[in-house]
Amino acid sequence: MRAANKNKSMKKNTAPTTRMTEETFSAVIVVIMFLLLPQLGCIAMVIGSVVGLALYVGLFPDRFRTRNGSLKLAMGLVSLLAIAVAVVVFMSLTHQFR
Repeated sequence: MRAANKNKSMKKNTAPTTRMTEETFSAVIVVIMFLLLPQLGCIAMVIGSVVGLALYVGLFPDRFRTRNGSLKLAMGLVSLLAIAVAVVVFMSLTHQFR
C-alpha cells in the first residue's frame, strides 16, 4: 500500500518542471511586453502581443484545450487576433488613424 502511495507522489514531482518552464516563459513575455516593446512603438506592441499569445498556445496547448480536448477555440482566437492586428497595422501604415 505504501509503495503505491510513493509512486503517486513520484508522479507529482514531475509537474513542477513543466510549471517552472511555463512560469519562466510567462515572465520573459511580460518583461518583453513591458520593457522592450514599448520602446519600439505601438505597432511592435500589438504584433508582439499576438506573437506571444501564439507562442503560448503553441508551447502549452493543454492550458487552452476545451473539455473534449479540442484546440479549435484557441486557434480561432489567435487567428482572429492576428487578422485584427494585420488590419490595424495596415491602416496605421497607410495613415488612416490620427
